[in-house]
Amino acid sequence: GELLADAAFCHHCGEPVPVAAAAAIHESLPGHCRNCEAEMEPSARFCTHCGTPAAASATATTPELDYEDDDDLVAETGFGARLRAGLANKRLVTGVIVLLFVGILAATSLRPEAMGLADAPLDRELMVAGAQVYVAYCGECHGSQAEGNVGPALGGTGDTFLMSDDELQEMVSKGYGEMPGWSDQLSPQQIDAVIYFLKRQWSPEQRRQQANLS
Repeated sequence: GELLADAAFCHHCGEPVPVAAAAAIHESLPGHCRNCEAEMEPSARFCTHCGTPAAASATATTPELDYEDDDDLVAETGFGARLRAGLANKRLVTGVIVLLFVGILAATSLRPEAMGLADAPLDRELMVAGAQVYVAYCGECHGSQAEGNVGPALGGTGDTFLMSDDELQEMVSKGYGEMPGWSDQLSPQQIDAVIYFLKRQWSPEQRRQQANLS
């Protein structure tokens, strides 16, 4: 069926929108905001009218990675490289999420120190929902592994684990510094999901420390 402009999934069958289709939906004129079509300076990082980040193509070059299939990707690269390759090759968003999710499980949940009683069991549904939000709204500025890019690092190398849940929710909802707020585009449930996803990028000790703040 015909897709709405901001659709991530088909409202007729529930299938995810391919990355290529999503890009076509949001396609705008060069030098213009992909969201509101306002004219933007070439060096602008965000639209001054609506706060939408500049297109990834204007701020960074994504390396083309050539793998015969996803098994080679999983075997030979980290989840961040898989995410970049998936975006570069215009794969389905769900395919990107699955690859990223496998990497997260290997990097965090399967480590012995992450299995202690201090950490709650991984909520897979919430994890995938948060990863979808991160890929669509956050990775462009904060990096494919939350390692930082235009925006600061949100993973274990950053300091967001020093913020309480309320502070994290306010930052995502209302914005902070040059970062725009996303409350007009993300539901409270989506914001909670992406925060949960980011917490899984932290070490168990960082999660315990942050839990004491919330």
